[in-house]
Amino acid sequence: SKNVIKIPKERLFELSSEYHTDFIIPGARPDVINQKNIDKINAVALVPAANIPYAKGITDALKEKSIIAFPDFVANAGEVLAILVSKVAKNADEIFEYIKLKITEKTFEVIQGATENKVTPYDYAVADALKELKKKLGRKKNLLEKLNKRY
Repeated sequence: SKNVIKIPKERLFELSSEYHTDFIIPGARPDVINQKNIDKINAVALVPAANIPYAKGITDALKEKSIIAFPDFVANAGEVLAILVSKVAKNADEIFEYIKLKITEKTFEVIQGATENKVTPYDYAVADALKELKKKLGRKKNLLEKLNKRY
């Protein structure tokens, strides 16, 4: 295909501004996208396959370069979702379909929310996750208060 770029194997894991790609999928160690390599990134979006790919403050720098930094905890939520649904799913295909559905739904929600709020997808997803966490903790706190009053 004319869109395939052949890269020498010794350069396979380095970021390079020589090549433009639509997506980079960091799947290595924490903080792999950082100040040392941000100038070499020439992509439309980063879609992590591992946790904590962005060094502190790097998502703002990516935004300045018009590179979408997709949230790692959305992009690679498959294992958590699989554990959640595995108790009721009949087979691996059902688990896969559930994961596909949930990650697709959340991806659209994050992109739409980020666009409407004029923030990065990463910032929107973090704010949304914190809001949901506070809501859940509030419900637990209310339940604990009711139980404490009862006993």
